[in-house]
Amino acid sequence: PLVLAMQRQISPDSYASVDGRRRELKVGASFVHSATTGTIQREARWTQYLKSFMQSYYLANAMAGIVLLDAFCTCADIDARAAGRTPSVVVKTITDVCLGVYTLEAVTQLCLFGRTILRDWMTVMDISIVGCGWAEAAI
Repeated sequence: PLVLAMQRQISPDSYASVDGRRRELKVGASFVHSATTGTIQREARWTQYLKSFMQSYYLANAMAGIVLLDAFCTCADIDARAAGRTPSVVVKTITDVCLGVYTLEAVTQLCLFGRTILRDWMTVMDISIVGCGWAEAAI
């Protein structure tokens, strides 16, 4: 029957029976979808969400607060060392957490936006400062 339909060039939603009459064919099923297509779409949505978050004012304001906290802790660290005392464990922990946050931000930006992000001189300066922070932590 399907061969006859192809020979007579009947539309794909119908076919001819052996006796030549045209019968309608209805397809009413749930189609199988590729798992990779859904995964790719979810990853694309997730990437778009991360990109918009990385460029949001919320993150910029949060990072400004973290920078101020880090500057305060760095001043406390410098004052303690200048007085001949060891810096507080809390101050040292906060500065280390801030360095981790800066590193996470830099790595996320590089992963999301690629090398094109390095065209911005502020980003290059931020990455250099993070590198200096890790160099100081290694010493």
